[in-house]
Amino acid sequence: MSGTKPSEKDSCVDILYKLAVSLAGQLDLDKLFSTIVSIGCELAKTSHVFIYAVDREKEVLELRAGTGIYTHYQGVLRTKAEPSVSSVVWNTGQMLTVNNLSQWAGRAQDRPYGWDSVKSILGLPVYAGHEVIAVLGLGFEQEKPELSAGKIELLRHFAVLASLALNNARLYGELKTQLSVQKQINKEQQAVIEQQLKLYPRVIQEINLVVKNTQGLLGNIFRGTEHSGLNHRLRRTTRHHLTENRLQAERGKEQNQRGRQQAEPLTSREQTVLSLIAAGLSNQEIAAEMKVTVNTVKTHVSRILAKLGVRSRVQALAKARETGLL
Repeated sequence: MSGTKPSEKDSCVDILYKLAVSLAGQLDLDKLFSTIVSIGCELAKTSHVFIYAVDREKEVLELRAGTGIYTHYQGVLRTKAEPSVSSVVWNTGQMLTVNNLSQWAGRAQDRPYGWDSVKSILGLPVYAGHEVIAVLGLGFEQEKPELSAGKIELLRHFAVLASLALNNARLYGELKTQLSVQKQINKEQQAVIEQQLKLYPRVIQEINLVVKNTQGLLGNIFRGTEHSGLNHRLRRTTRHHLTENRLQAERGKEQNQRGRQQAEPLTSREQTVLSLIAAGLSNQEIAAEMKVTVNTVKTHVSRILAKLGVRSRVQALAKARETGLL
C-alpha cells in the first residue's frame, strides 16, 4: 500500500485478516450483505453505507442492504441507463469518488427525502471474475471526506474480500437450490414408485375378483341358477349322446348275436384252440398242450378261420371278441 505509514499498514493487514475471518463463514446472502455494510461503516467511519447487487436476469441493480439514510430503501432498483453513482460504477467497473454530490451531473434525480445529508460518495465495484456483481457505496456528510490513500486502498481490499464472500455464498445458495430441486425430484420419483407399489395389490385383487367371478359364472352354468336355458341345452345334448351310445351298443350286441347265430358254431376242440391262440401260443405249443400233432392243430386253425370268415389269426381273435366267442 503506497503512501501508508508502517503502523497504518500493519493496522490495515490486521483489519483485513479479521475481515476475512468474519466474512468467510457467512453463507446466507441477506446476512452477508448486512455484515458487509456494517463493516464498511466501521472502516470508513461513516453511518451511511449501501450495497447494490446486480440482477443479471433483469439487468438491474437492487439495493440489498443499507445503513443511515439507506436503511429503509432496500429493494430500490437502478438500471444501467439511469443516472446514479451505482449505475456508473456498474457500467465502468471502476471506483468512483464524487466529492460534491449536489453539483454532480450524474446523481440520481429521484433521491428520497433525507439523502441530501450525504455530500459525497465513494463507490466501489465488487467483482466475480471479470464481472461486476455488486456495488458498495460509502456516503459521507462532508463534501470532501478525509480519506487517505491507505484508507482507500484498505477499502479496495475490503471490496475484494466482499466479492470472495459473496461468490462463496452465491455458490452455496446455488448448490443448496440444486440439492433442493434434486430432493424434490427424488421425492416425486419416490412418490411415483410408491404409487405404483400401491397399485399392485389392487391389480391382484381385481385379478382375483375376475377369477372368482369366472368361477361363479361357470358354476352357475352347470348348476343352472342363472343360465337355465344353456344348462337345459347342455343336459338335452348330453342325454342325446348317451341315448345314441346306448342304441349303438345295443345294435352292436344284436349284430354280434346274429353273427353268432348265422356263423357255423365251433366245436369244443376248435374253441380250445381259439382260446390257446388268444393266450399267445404257437401251433407247436398248442399241439404240445393238447397232445396232438402240429398238423392237427393247423387243421383246427383253418376251420376256425373259415367259420369266422377271416384270413388270419389276428382277424380271428378280433372277430371272436366281437361275436362273444372270447
